[in-house]
Amino acid sequence: MGPSAHTGKTEMTPHFAEPFEATVSPPPPESLSEHDSNLPTDDSNLSTDDSKLPTDDSNFQTDDGEYNMAKTPTSTVPLRVSTGQQTNADLAAVPAWFHSELNKRLQPFVAENEALKERVALLDAQLQPVIAEKEALQERVTNLDAQLQPVIVEKESLQKRCAKLESQNEDSKGKIAYLEAFNSKFQNTTEVMTQLKKGMDELLQQSMNTSKPLLGPGDIDESEATAPDGMRDEHHGFGGEAVTVDDLMMADVLRRIRRTKSASQ
Repeated sequence: MGPSAHTGKTEMTPHFAEPFEATVSPPPPESLSEHDSNLPTDDSNLSTDDSKLPTDDSNFQTDDGEYNMAKTPTSTVPLRVSTGQQTNADLAAVPAWFHSELNKRLQPFVAENEALKERVALLDAQLQPVIAEKEALQERVTNLDAQLQPVIVEKESLQKRCAKLESQNEDSKGKIAYLEAFNSKFQNTTEVMTQLKKGMDELLQQSMNTSKPLLGPGDIDESEATAPDGMRDEHHGFGGEAVTVDDLMMADVLRRIRRTKSASQ
């Protein structure tokens, strides 16, 4: 009791007892086991789709980590949200039967984990030869690359040589074109020479078939006709022999050939 700061009167201050905390006692293990035997153990039909779960966490208080029970008036026991950091006191507060039951439920998962570890070890053992083969192939590729370097250098050298030969080939094509043009002109000249030879053969044949000499007055050089024996040319006998009709005919043919050549030039 004491005077009030606002009214100045003495007021009676009621005395309240200590704050009461409601606790929930777990059922004894015997009764739990009786009820737990009826629970289904197959969880394959449980839905794993959590898209329908509420995403609104406005009911959670972030200042003290306790769940706001304002919207759940049926419960009066505050729930403390786990922060992921459990102390020894928290673990000691969990009943032993809960640990036992949790371990029992976790046994299949532990066994599956061990089986997966064994499978991983087996796969690792099977993978070792593959890894060794991969390393051997990589080493072989390195060796082949080293062996391939001289071939690459030789290839580049051959490519340069081919380019040079192609350039020379172009020059040769120009020369070949020039020679072909020259050959064409030579063919024409050859045809002309063939015609001339044919004409000379005809003249020779006519000269041989005629009975009188084809030489006219002045066709024979007087110096050749009166030259001493042995001094005459090839047209008037050989070795100082007398001039025959055949010699005269041959001289006439040769003279005609010379005239034809002079006219063609």
